[in-house]
Amino acid sequence: MKTTLVCTLAAALLLAAAPAFCATVSGGSDNSKSLCRRYLAEGEKFRTQNRYELARQSYAQALSVCNDGRDIATAKQGLNTIELLLRTMR
Repeated sequence: MKTTLVCTLAAALLLAAAPAFCATVSGGSDNSKSLCRRYLAEGEKFRTQNRYELARQSYAQALSVCNDGRDIATAKQGLNTIELLLRTMR
């Protein structure tokens, strides 16, 4: 009985804190947008230098932090292009 009450109270506290936590995480969109754009620019730079593994890594990082649909599409296209280049080179 005591354990059930403790578990119920812990779950209630976690659920009560979830909206505040989600608002804090999503509030950093400007920071994630600049980080996304930095990774996209870095990927493009590495691609023009023929450093395809580093470009692939940068595009994957951009894809993991992007929130904007246009940036996500750009990251996916860059990643697909690099993976096609790497597959044809091997």
